[in-house]
Amino acid sequence: RMSEEYNKALVYVDACIRLTTDNEQAKLIYQLNRANILQMAFGKTGDRDYLKKAIQEYESILQKQPTNVTVLNNLAYVLADTGMDVSKALDYAKRAYEALPGNANVLDTYGYVLLKNGNAKQADEVLQRALQQFEQDKINAPVEVYEHIGLTKEKLGQDAEALTAYKRALELADENVSKDVKDRVSASVERLSSGR
Repeated sequence: RMSEEYNKALVYVDACIRLTTDNEQAKLIYQLNRANILQMAFGKTGDRDYLKKAIQEYESILQKQPTNVTVLNNLAYVLADTGMDVSKALDYAKRAYEALPGNANVLDTYGYVLLKNGNAKQADEVLQRALQQFEQDKINAPVEVYEHIGLTKEKLGQDAEALTAYKRALELADENVSKDVKDRVSASVERLSSGR
């Protein structure tokens, strides 16, 4: 997975799943790894088959663990981010939020999903709480949080605040941030800087 050989990684994780048939907890961990690999493969290739399989894997885990916050959060994010099913994403994000309302990553996903569902005002409130929670936890908020804030501020017509958020996202973008994300945020900065 680390070397982005996703198909090879899937072969190994599938072998691990087969070997852990008598250990349900270990099997679920490997299934979560499988879903993450599939999601990463989709991100790299854009092949929607990977995306569909990742969603199926997450939903399979939820059948066994309906309150698994990591799975609820990941599934909500991928459904909203890809536009596959934003209303289902809202249900998953809300369930994750209700289980862990003080988790910064869960707050970010919930805010982003609210935005994708057309509720920019509530999204703004939740994303600001996410940012505060990251600060309180003494963790730098990921680039995506500032991008989500920028998108929300733009939707609310607060272009100056959106530009500030996008610029902060670019400041935080390091080698671990994908080129697609950097390009997308840079385009937003350029658009707002030029007055649209």
